[in-house]
Amino acid sequence: MGSPTAAKSIVKQRIWRHRLVAPFAAVLVTAVLAVVVFSGLFSQDPNATSEFTAVNVGNTRPVRNKSESTGLVQNTTCTPRTGTTICDLSNQRFDICELCGDACTIGRSSTVMYVPQSLTSNDEEWNIPAQSRKSLPWIKKVTVKTLKASQQVPSCTSRHAIPAIVFALGGFTANVWHDFSDVLAPLFLTARQFDQDVQLLITNNQPWFIKKYSAIFHRLTRHNIIDFDADEEVRCYPHVIVGLRSHWDLGIDPNSTLQNYTMMDFRLFVREAYGLPAPEVDIPYRADKDDFEKKPRIMLINRGKT
Repeated sequence: MGSPTAAKSIVKQRIWRHRLVAPFAAVLVTAVLAVVVFSGLFSQDPNATSEFTAVNVGNTRPVRNKSESTGLVQNTTCTPRTGTTICDLSNQRFDICELCGDACTIGRSSTVMYVPQSLTSNDEEWNIPAQSRKSLPWIKKVTVKTLKASQQVPSCTSRHAIPAIVFALGGFTANVWHDFSDVLAPLFLTARQFDQDVQLLITNNQPWFIKKYSAIFHRLTRHNIIDFDADEEVRCYPHVIVGLRSHWDLGIDPNSTLQNYTMMDFRLFVREAYGLPAPEVDIPYRADKDDFEKKPRIMLINRGKT
């Protein structure tokens, strides 16, 4: 074995060697990352932008893609109807209009205008309670109009290549059960098919509601949410839905959706939005500080006929 002095000398040499090599290694790694990043940037088209490009939805059939992130079916376009009305008022729970083609929203007058592909069609008008409980008289209504060829179409001040959904807050909201039953579950049914590529325009907007359920809204759309009543723009979209679909109170009928959504899909969606563990993992709860073995309790209240 060597002397202690020799051992100390070897240790000092190793320390100095590490101090000299480490900065060069860091510089080398930084240089490699810079080459990768900048080569990716400069390989793009210099005219490319972050804006969406126009989508031609003329006479195309619906394109149904598999969403890579969720596995859910995504409808990216819609087919303009010919010979049938664009609004469906037959459901007992909700009214809904679906406009495929040239549609524009005018927030200051709570109006959505549509130019049908058939220029000989008669101008029609509907007042749509834009929520899932059309029986409530105080639900804000949105006017949907179809225009003749001879009528002047408002000039677009903002063009979009994504779908839009116009709906109303209010009603029985501020009650958690109604928040989910009347707005959030119907909004999931109506918007989830677009896999976040949809813009929400809300009439009778309630900022507290958006803030309270921001996690859910952020999972439904990656675009700005528009206060429809305060919007000064004339926004043009290739696809607009006015109203929210609903099957029954806090329920989803998979046979009534093209995507075969179920309440399990909605449950998993909400868990994902709030970052909860996988379904098979128990959700932790805050134990009683005085008794860590004490189990939580749930109380059910029978509201009777109310």
